[in-house]
Formats: sequence, C-alpha cells, structure tokens
Amino acid sequence: MINSKPLKGVADAKNYLIIYNQNIQGLKNKLDEFTITLAEIKPHVICISEHHLNNSYINMFHIPSYRLGANYCRTTLKCGGTCIFAREDVHFSDINLSEHCMEKDLEITALKVNFKKVSLIIMCLYRAPSGDLKYFCDHLEEILLSLYNPKIQFILCGDFNIDFSRSNHWQNPID
Repeated sequence: MINSKPLKGVADAKNYLIIYNQNIQGLKNKLDEFTITLAEIKPHVICISEHHLNNSYINMFHIPSYRLGANYCRTTLKCGGTCIFAREDVHFSDINLSEHCMEKDLEITALKVNFKKVSLIIMCLYRAPSGDLKYFCDHLEEILLSLYNPKIQFILCGDFNIDFSRSNHWQNPID
C-alpha cells in the first residue's frame, strides 16, 4: 500500500511524503521484485511487516538508497517481525519500543522523522491473527499516550489482523 499525503514542511519539491507499507511475508525471497517497485515509487519511508528475518540478517540487509531505521525480529517463533527503512535524505531517530514487543501479540517499531516544519512518528506494527488482542490494544494505547505531543503527528502502518465485522472481535479467532 502506498500512502501519499500532502505535508507542509517536507523537503520534497512536491511537498509530499510517500510511505510504502507492505506485509511482505518473507523479504529475503522477494528482494528483486521489491527493489524494482521501490525504484519506481521512490518512497521516503518503507514500513515492512512480516519480514521473517533474524537480527543478524536484517542488520546486514541492504536496500539501495535506504537506511534501516528501526527493526523488531522474533527470537523464539518463526516469521513475523517489523522494520522501517528511510531514504538516505530523510532525517530520523529510532524510538525504542522493544519493551512492548511480544511475539505474535504486538511487534512494533517506530521512527521520529523531522522535516523543516513538521515532526512525525511513524510506526510499523504486526499482530498475528492468533495474537492476544487485549495485549495489543493495551500496549498500543500505552505507547501512544507516552509519545503524545500535540506538535507531532502519528502515522501507524502495518497489519493489525482485526476483523471488525465480527460481533465480538475482542475474542481471538479459533485457528
């Protein structure tokens, strides 16, 4: 999914911030196609959920013209994980949310991105369909409240895996 939003203060000549968000379900095997897509779109920020990489591999992973800004990798279970890459000309700082991460329940990474006239916090998150929805909501609320500042805008990307069409979406689905 590509989000283009007019944003006053962004350095880009068109004053647009382009965020590319994808649940990629395994980044390693899709790198060539993914790189071609990025070359066409040229997003400022890339949010990836379910990258399926471990810490050592993701830190060596390279996307031309981008820097790894933040990442979460599972240590016990397979698959999952989130990461955010920023284009080399984007100024950012990592926000460490690892204390809130729980495999399957809430896998989250965040960057604070500063432009001339605006600051953003961009979060990429993943919750497995069988993850604990209460844990997810409680900790996401805690994160948002702890980072809240009226001068900063929030953008949340990722895969929440919540079926709001169910009468009681608070209960986890039976797998």
